[in-house]
Amino acid sequence: LLLPGGSTYRSCLKLWTLLQAHWAEEAALRQQFLQQPSPETNAEFINGQVVRHSPAKARHILVPDNVFRILSLFVLSRQPRGGMSPRKSSG
Repeated sequence: LLLPGGSTYRSCLKLWTLLQAHWAEEAALRQQFLQQPSPETNAEFINGQVVRHSPAKARHILVPDNVFRILSLFVLSRQPRGGMSPRKSSG
């Protein structure tokens, strides 16, 4: 049987078998990774591989807090004196 693109049924079946074997291997590796939960381990499972990350340094942890403070001050400086009130639409 000849399929579109000149492929034969046999070569498509072979490819399908190889893909299933690859998916089964990746599923087994993912299960193994998920069975080792550890909050201390900063890692994730990407494309069949465990990718480990180095721990964040203190200065990197402080960045989101500083950004929040700056944005909060900016927003509060734009608020009317009476506190938060909905803006009236001109229309």
